[in-house]
Amino acid sequence: MKESLGSYMKVGTVLPMSFPEAAKGGEAFLGALRKIAEDDFFSVVEIAKVKDPLVRKNALQILTLSRLEVGFSGASALLEGRYNLNALEEEKRREAVQVAIEAYEEAREMGAHFFSLISGPDPVERREEAFALLVQSLREICAHAERSEKIPIVLETFDSAIDKCCLIGPSTDALRLVNAVNKDFPLFSLMLDLSHLPLLHERPTESLRILKGHIGHIHLGNCVLADKNHPAYGDSHPPLGIPGGINDVDEVADFLKGLFEVGYLALGKRPRISLEIKPRPRDDADAVLAGSKRVLLEAWARI
Repeated sequence: MKESLGSYMKVGTVLPMSFPEAAKGGEAFLGALRKIAEDDFFSVVEIAKVKDPLVRKNALQILTLSRLEVGFSGASALLEGRYNLNALEEEKRREAVQVAIEAYEEAREMGAHFFSLISGPDPVERREEAFALLVQSLREICAHAERSEKIPIVLETFDSAIDKCCLIGPSTDALRLVNAVNKDFPLFSLMLDLSHLPLLHERPTESLRILKGHIGHIHLGNCVLADKNHPAYGDSHPPLGIPGGINDVDEVADFLKGLFEVGYLALGKRPRISLEIKPRPRDDADAVLAGSKRVLLEAWARI
């Protein structure tokens, strides 16, 4: 099945993870983007906000000519400024919604095919109140999207108690959320990351079954959970298969099988699946990306 990978999925990568230097913008961003554009293994690239209008213009030209599909991270804008879509203070919640809408508008400018978000921190003792506020915020953002390009919006589930400590969170809560928002906004769905589910102490295949029919995007990543002193502990997306890490070829293969079982993957359907792997400080970014591609191909060959 190795040769038919592209018949089942569009493979992407998260650019500022694959090439951390790209986060600086300018030529570092454009150079990294060109590498992905020239690599026909990839059909999708995920980017975040770019401050310089000229860099955005040049990036859009690269994306258009290379025919790459674009995922745009509104989550990055929220995380960078510590904005919270479920903030208990109304002024802060509205500010977060506005930041997300501004990011959505840049996503529209860049021809994005999907737009990702993240919930705010879990306030624990006021969790239900925060949940209702998150639903309200997402409905406001989705209403804005409905009035423009209707770019699909996905909310990524993160750990709730280890690193990001997000409200969403556990798959059962994610299901409640998507059901609440989907009543009026079918363009909303969820993003699952293979690296986040172990941090939630969830079995990936069980999470897929819970959220069947509500998954809009997938990330493949790795994490370290057992050793708190490990330099890659938590949500740091280290290379697949590192000592102490959880995910390697077998885990990716099992996850892909689970995606077939819940109908996310099927011949000709070709949904998007992105690698989200970050080189460690002394790692060669090109080698890490090449290794990630080989892990995916080896996992595919085992299905």
